[in-house]
Amino acid sequence: MELYIHPTLKALDLFYGELLYDIEAYTSVAEHLSAIAQRMHIGVRTEYPAIASEINNYYPPMIGKSEKEIFTAGLSVEECHEVIAHEYGYQDWPEVLRECADPYDCTFEAAANDLIHGKYKALQQKLEQQPQLVHQRSPYGHQATLLHYAGSNGVEMWRQRVPQNLSEIVRLLLKMGADKDATMKVYGGDHDTLSMVKTSAHPYAAGVADSVIAALQGV
Repeated sequence: MELYIHPTLKALDLFYGELLYDIEAYTSVAEHLSAIAQRMHIGVRTEYPAIASEINNYYPPMIGKSEKEIFTAGLSVEECHEVIAHEYGYQDWPEVLRECADPYDCTFEAAANDLIHGKYKALQQKLEQQPQLVHQRSPYGHQATLLHYAGSNGVEMWRQRVPQNLSEIVRLLLKMGADKDATMKVYGGDHDTLSMVKTSAHPYAAGVADSVIAALQGV
């Protein structure tokens, strides 16, 4: 399936690699996010450009700063943990430690990855086998449902990619009972999938925004 992936996201995918997907290697969500933060710190030390973009997007003290300013600041590993906390929908790292002591639900994470990679049949099979997945929420602070991941907005940066069959996937989720009015916690408030799609550049760049919006509106 053809995917639209912004160049910065492609670079992040290359940088983090299997660390993003190998969730079964960690005993808890917090342990996995800590590993990602430690990997980010390597990117800070080696001045990997996409890491500066990630920091610029999610760390309040660095929002609006140039790549040079970010790398000159030389963020500590503790500050990288704060960046990851914000990216995954938390107020700070201590909240991650409080809320994420449990392991992942690997089926939900696999379903989210099927969605962002446009794997329609694999996602459909999981939903038919475990119908509750369509109502389940991410363990991350943003509390996104699978439908929210179709918004390519507000969720973890590396997952903001757009398959060309996204509107078909949205219709599948709605057919299986997804609540289009359900909200996720992001940008200081509660937002539904439609508002996320409308305010994300990625679906427009992929050329599928209109069809996804139509699917969400039942057209």
